[in-house]
Amino acid sequence: MRANLRIAGCLPALALLAGCVSIPAERESLGGYARGQSFESRERLALVRSDDGHLSKVPALTTIGRRRTCRATNLFGVDQAAVDRYCGDSLTCAANDRDIMGTVPAGSVITVRRVVVKQGWNIMFGRQDDMSVYGDVQTPGALHRNIELIDLSVWLPGGDEVRVAPDPALLAPRSPDTPLASANCVLASPSP
Repeated sequence: MRANLRIAGCLPALALLAGCVSIPAERESLGGYARGQSFESRERLALVRSDDGHLSKVPALTTIGRRRTCRATNLFGVDQAAVDRYCGDSLTCAANDRDIMGTVPAGSVITVRRVVVKQGWNIMFGRQDDMSVYGDVQTPGALHRNIELIDLSVWLPGGDEVRVAPDPALLAPRSPDTPLASANCVLASPSP
């Protein structure tokens, strides 16, 4: 009887562990993203501390006060009033409880560095995959590395895999030949 109680006591812990199994795997491309691909932001975006409970705690780019379609990922988003209050027109923000770290102006260059698919299994729902896209963001005078880009995406329909693509309302494809000056970035002078 005592052994049965011990086994029964372990079942909730095993169920919780089984519900949290996740195996990350990097890919060259998935959906509408590919490593090395570059975009220009079409509007001002917010840089926030991301923490949705299971993704890495890295900064994320998100929209400011924008209603998006039902296909949009919408994980983080911040409202315009909070950005006005803590950041104003600046690229940096005052300390705040909304996790807004700064803003990224329209025309900033965003380059995809990693596409990660976390294949998981949940005891309640079965297979449950998650996708993360990380990149570098070049703004006037700063380069932000390892930024979560998933909130600038839309879900792609169909298939067994979770797939997203860049939201064309937020990100414009950028040719590798486009000089950084068109993206409001300061060009470093070549060394002699």
